[in-house]
Amino acid sequence: MDHFLRPGLRFEVVDSGPADAPAVVLLHGFPQQPSTFDAVAAQLNTEGLRTLAPTQRGYSRTARPSRRRDYRTAATADDVIALLDTAGLSQAHIVGHDWGGNQAWGAAGWHPDRIASLSSFVAFHQVGAYSAAKTAIVSLTRTLACEWAKDGIRVNAIAPGVFPTDLNRSTIMGTPRGQELLMRTPMGRFGQPEELVGAAVLLASDGASFLTGQCIAVDGGYLALGVNS
Repeated sequence: MDHFLRPGLRFEVVDSGPADAPAVVLLHGFPQQPSTFDAVAAQLNTEGLRTLAPTQRGYSRTARPSRRRDYRTAATADDVIALLDTAGLSQAHIVGHDWGGNQAWGAAGWHPDRIASLSSFVAFHQVGAYSAAKTAIVSLTRTLACEWAKDGIRVNAIAPGVFPTDLNRSTIMGTPRGQELLMRTPMGRFGQPEELVGAAVLLASDGASFLTGQCIAVDGGYLALGVNS
């Protein structure tokens, strides 16, 4: 296949590998294209897997709706399901990078029967060390939660959204990058330090006695919204 359709939209797709093999859907992020996954797709094809890499919503003239609400996670998750339907697939493995990670999690949440497995990498552009560090913390939180549960120890984390600090203030206050972050935050503002207190108190209280291995996002809806243009 080379494309799939949604009402009024046409999405181009790079389809490679054996047509009858288990399929892996590769969802690119921002600012990227399906070619981001060329090397990954080649390796997966060599291992006998089919890969489907669509051009994401908003990235081509044939799939660029003008309304902001058309970029909600629910809409992008349905794009994944439309791709699977067009390819005649009951299920597929999903890999999501950056904004594609939000889309992948949305598809898994709303359509778990269609997702064989999920690998999601949600990150920011041009801050590789920062992204690697944050991802490591989430993984460490989950690992320690599993290892220490038998000793009655709970391990959780808090993932702040965008909070102005001395470290980042010059890059986000009154800058194009800051305006983009605000656009992608449903509450339309940055966080304040005191707004992290409630989550910390919850995690330290008896009210969270059966909660472990979790990462609570305090981000004004940033991750919930997903792709927003």
